[in-house]
Amino acid sequence: MITVKTSYYAKVARRVNPSSKLAVISNTHPSWFNQDYVNAKEVAPRWSDIESYTNGDISFDRFKERYYEYLIDKFGTIDEIRSYILDVIKPEDGDEIIFLCWEKDGKRCHRSAFAEFVFNTEYKGELE
Repeated sequence: MITVKTSYYAKVARRVNPSSKLAVISNTHPSWFNQDYVNAKEVAPRWSDIESYTNGDISFDRFKERYYEYLIDKFGTIDEIRSYILDVIKPEDGDEIIFLCWEKDGKRCHRSAFAEFVFNTEYKGELE
């Protein structure tokens, strides 16, 4: 079984278990980020939804609803989203996957919303 956690770039750059599998799920990533990672930005939210949320036009709950709808429209089912991620990351039993984005606050971020939505039983929260 895999373990899923979430974090942001600056924190992971400072400390991460070398055996963790890092997965970028944002539209972009910092140019200075030099960790080994897998690019899984196919599950990144739409820029328009990010802007609507950061500008205060929609609540975080509405942002999550739009994000989930977008993922299902794009992939079909949660199982298909899981399959995409597992195919891209290729984890082995016992691996820790860490989904990454820019946002420091993991409670109001798409990475934790994604992990809860797609990897509910494997998700163990933010990287400490």
